Amino acid sequence: RISQESELVLSPALFTALQQRYPSISHVDLQLKRGTHHNELTRFRYDVTLQVGPAQAQQAVPTWRDWQREQLTLDELRRLLVETQPVALGIARIPNARLSTETNLLEQLARADQTATVADLRTTLAAHDPSGAIDPETIWALGEELSYVVEVGWSGTGADGCFSAVFQRQIDDQAPAPLAPAAQIDEPLPWSAYANNPLREKLSQQIVPQIRDLLKERLPEYMIPSAFVLLDTLPLTPNGKLDRGALPAPPQILPELEDDFVPPRTPIEQTLAEIWADVLRLERVGINNSFFALGGDSIRSIQVVARANQAGLRITPKQMFQHQTIAELALVAEVITDDQPAPVVGPLPLTPIQRAFVEQGAAVAASWRWGVLLETPSGLEVGSLEAMLQHLVAHHDALTVRLVESESGWQQLRVSPDAALAFTTIDLTSSPDPDSDITSAALAAHAALDLATGPIIRAIFFNLGAHQAGRLLLAIHPLLIDERSWPLIVAHLRTAYDQRSQNQPIALPTTPLSFAQATQRLAAHTQSRDRDRELAYWTDQPWAESATLPHDQPVSDGSAAESGIVTATLDAETTTHLRLEAASAYRTGSAEILLTALARTLTGRIGSRTVAIELEEPGRAQPPADLSRTVGRFTQLVPLLLQLPGDDPGAAIKDVKQQVRSAAQHAHTYSGLSDEQRHALPAPDIRFTYADDDDQTLRDSPTFTLIQNYSGTDVVTPMPHALHIVVSSADDQLAIEWRYNQQAYRRATIEALATRFDAELRELIAHCMSPEAGGYTPSDFPLSGLDQQQIDRLVGANRQIEDIYPISPLQEHMLLRHIHAPTPGLYVVQDVMHAQQIHVPMLERAWQRIVDRHPFLRTAIVWDGLERPLQIAYTGVRVPLTIEDWRDLTPEEQQRREESFVEADRRQGFDLSQPMSVRVFMAQVGDNTYHIVTTTHYMRLDGWSFRLCLSEFNGFYAAFATGRDLQLNSYCSYRDYVNWLRQQDLAEAEAFWRPLLQDFTTPTPLVAHAPGGVTTPEDGFTKDFIYISTATTHALNAIVRQHQLTLNTIIQGAWALLQSRYTGTDDILFGIIVTARPATLPGIERMVGPIANVLPVRLRVAADTPLLSWLKDLRTQQVEAGQYEFTPLELIREWCDVPRDQPFFESYLAFQNLPTFEIPGTNFRQANSARSGETVLAQMEYPVRIDVFPGPDEIGLVMSYYRHFFDSATILRMMHDFRALLEAIAARPDRRLGELRQS
Repeated sequence: RISQESELVLSPALFTALQQRYPSISHVDLQLKRGTHHNELTRFRYDVTLQVGPAQAQQAVPTWRDWQREQLTLDELRRLLVETQPVALGIARIPNARLSTETNLLEQLARADQTATVADLRTTLAAHDPSGAIDPETIWALGEELSYVVEVGWSGTGADGCFSAVFQRQIDDQAPAPLAPAAQIDEPLPWSAYANNPLREKLSQQIVPQIRDLLKERLPEYMIPSAFVLLDTLPLTPNGKLDRGALPAPPQILPELEDDFVPPRTPIEQTLAEIWADVLRLERVGINNSFFALGGDSIRSIQVVARANQAGLRITPKQMFQHQTIAELALVAEVITDDQPAPVVGPLPLTPIQRAFVEQGAAVAASWRWGVLLETPSGLEVGSLEAMLQHLVAHHDALTVRLVESESGWQQLRVSPDAALAFTTIDLTSSPDPDSDITSAALAAHAALDLATGPIIRAIFFNLGAHQAGRLLLAIHPLLIDERSWPLIVAHLRTAYDQRSQNQPIALPTTPLSFAQATQRLAAHTQSRDRDRELAYWTDQPWAESATLPHDQPVSDGSAAESGIVTATLDAETTTHLRLEAASAYRTGSAEILLTALARTLTGRIGSRTVAIELEEPGRAQPPADLSRTVGRFTQLVPLLLQLPGDDPGAAIKDVKQQVRSAAQHAHTYSGLSDEQRHALPAPDIRFTYADDDDQTLRDSPTFTLIQNYSGTDVVTPMPHALHIVVSSADDQLAIEWRYNQQAYRRATIEALATRFDAELRELIAHCMSPEAGGYTPSDFPLSGLDQQQIDRLVGANRQIEDIYPISPLQEHMLLRHIHAPTPGLYVVQDVMHAQQIHVPMLERAWQRIVDRHPFLRTAIVWDGLERPLQIAYTGVRVPLTIEDWRDLTPEEQQRREESFVEADRRQGFDLSQPMSVRVFMAQVGDNTYHIVTTTHYMRLDGWSFRLCLSEFNGFYAAFATGRDLQLNSYCSYRDYVNWLRQQDLAEAEAFWRPLLQDFTTPTPLVAHAPGGVTTPEDGFTKDFIYISTATTHALNAIVRQHQLTLNTIIQGAWALLQSRYTGTDDILFGIIVTARPATLPGIERMVGPIANVLPVRLRVAADTPLLSWLKDLRTQQVEAGQYEFTPLELIREWCDVPRDQPFFESYLAFQNLPTFEIPGTNFRQANSARSGETVLAQMEYPVRIDVFPGPDEIGLVMSYYRHFFDSATILRMMHDFRALLEAIAARPDRRLGELRQS
């Protein structure tokens, strides 16, 4: 960018270089500008004084310290100056607060692979904490305070924004001695490297349009260069010839952009412009420029749609074709509004837990306490804290709700944030026992909460002294928030504090769904359910088999007996084993192990293997809303039937886990049942609550750290259940509270239960830690459709299973071919590369990281004994790497050995039942030279995925080679795509494909009518290729830009015309490969797995039809088909009239315009390759496949074919005819189809 500045910009290093070049310069004094405001003057400008002549005899030599290496602070610097009183002290590499934002921006742009979207980058930049950087004015002020003269200048070249400071002690009124000369630079750069040339940019703006206008008068459009670069001189080789490799890359600005650039006018246009520029790799994009004229195509439209959705704009690939400019597209783009909670209008329905509490009575609801005590930063102003809390309450509408009873029943109403919050301060600076005072105030605060009249949230700030961290009590009524809400509330409080500390306005992160929206959606969802069908789940449970825990004594009807409590704890070590080893053995949560222990405890006491309890379920994972970031109380109470299969602990854990998850899955349906329906079900006398709080997250917080959790209930309170077991965590231990109705049970009975429970729990934990433990349940693999017996038979207790789910229709098609018509090498893809300077362990480590990162690369496919094939993702899979030494062979022998190996490796294929998706072979042919063959299978990786994996390999290898690690964004699992496929409407797809293929009964007979016919009956699969000339390529691209087409459309039209010429038919059908990646599926750009699909293209070639209108109709068909490109080819075939004993088509096209995935760092191939990688195309199942490789200056055509259908002469004739037809289209696109077909 500096080279394009219109002002002269000089590097600070220039003046050091001048001093070395001209010895008469005895001293360089370079100082930053002074000023308290951060603007262009203080950020980037500086003063330089050059002293010419002999240097002064006395020069102060500072002692230098490094701020960053020694991790210095202002306090440490002050101590050094006061205690050591140095004559001259230099501090280098001080982070510059003036440039903190700019340097952070440059760092983030250098790591652009870690941010998927511009919105992500903005979020990362907004979260930047500049608190460690120092304002130079602070350094000057420190010197003035301690009587030091301070010189502040850049550190080194100043490229990282850091500055240096030299403190010289001022003695009386004497002037400080001049400083010794700065250190000399090792190797001066060319003078042009120290500055820009502002006149060059002005000259370029004047000359380039003149050159372009001149060329337009003399050349056709396709021959006009797309970019111009002005150079002072042309780089030459030692032989005096032009060094093309040293020429700078041209700027990515197309002529169309320079001629009529109109900048974005609205936020939507700005977002789209940024996305287009990023995808198309352009510097800028105007709102009136056509996406396809700028080089866009169907692949890039998928990327645009995916990134727009991530940025909060909903568009479709079809709209990209219909509205080809940003100005047009912005008008139809929908802003995704879930990020903006809607205002509450009118009363809100109660959540299930709220309804349960009010049914139990106000006394029960009032007995609960819900609050936290936080440590506040020292020096926090009370007024600032209150403002932050007001923002917090206003942001989360659950904190502004009151519950009131009316004639129509209970309902929630919203009040103003001021009315919801009661904020007070208490001064404890002179208190002899502040902890006791805080506890008393906390209990009083909870008691004062009132759901009907308010307040419903109380905040008390406890002042412990001017220089002491304070305390903040937040007490909120428990019917308004659950334990999952506390981390959200405290995180937003920290955000508000950070923004306030940096003098920024408070802007809290948006939530996907407000509390009001959530309650309305949940209510609408339950009302829309089929009540009879949902009731069947609950009524079909064998409730009659359950036994109850007998009471020690009868309980009087209508009594309100007080509760007693027995408390037990699980030590920290055993608690850790529960959360880690025990949970991992059967893929359970801690709650499911605890419930298994409870079931064994109760059934052992009762003498029955079935017991019913009431479970308090978090309720945040239920449809139809994402509640993960919504503050509110969504807990649900559901009856749970626990049935134990026997005494085996492993079987008990699996059965209870499945029962718990099944009940949780139907919890939202239970709340939708009518009161009459719910009352017809048993009302268990025992409740279990697992308070899955996030105390540790709050305790580890850098600010507003958790000191005390006040959540709980009063001991003396009426109990709606005879027994309530509450499990919570405290100081890395589990606390188990047995709250019981004292009228129903004696304390000794409950103590005995608690003791038995502790023994059962420890026995289960010990079992889970044993080698023979482990196993899975159907809830672990919900997409698989497997029952417990099938899972046990398929994977048993193998602890290396990550997931099981169905294969996709494309995979199933290839699998059936693999099973019933096996062909050696079918669907195998290889990448061959000759590389130098290879570090083999780094190469292996890079591939291993990719396999570890993508579970799909660790899948095996199983089908024996199953209703449908499944794929199993394993953990701990190693990449097969084979190394051979070929150094004793001659180069010719090495070449023959490589060709032989590639063919044998291809024919070897893959054992699909093994979790191996990639294998790597290396042959050492020199001291540090290797031939590398990477092999995969289309059932594992399509072209997009293979290219993505190779780019990730480049990134990992480059990082490891420089001693770094590489952290990439999380992936989107192939499982998500399979699940997405299951949700698609095939009826709509049939409604599109069936009319398109209506009356098509005979496949296009290309094999029988190819020029020359079949001349050799050889077996095998091979390929031939030719190139389309630069002139023709440029002309075709000009047609694309001028008529809003795509090059792929022209290629498909030309292939249809050629087949019509060969076969003499005007109704043509052939196949095409489409990427088929649904742009609306999050993370689809970086998903690994076979998503590409093969679809039919039907074209009627009417002689009188103009070519351009025909091509536009084809483009329209492509856009429409794009909405249904997920449709399995086998289904499409069933919807047409081609007989099953005939092939659907005999040829298909693959337009290879796959995206480039760039990862910052040295490119492995560029740095290490003697020959760039070559992808060996997969052997496929149709007679001929045409791969088209578009480039800016030429187009490559590759025809892969079976020798028993075609010989090489026939294929070459077809390819030359194909090229001639494209040349004819490029020369005269205004012709009709009949002319082109006969030409």
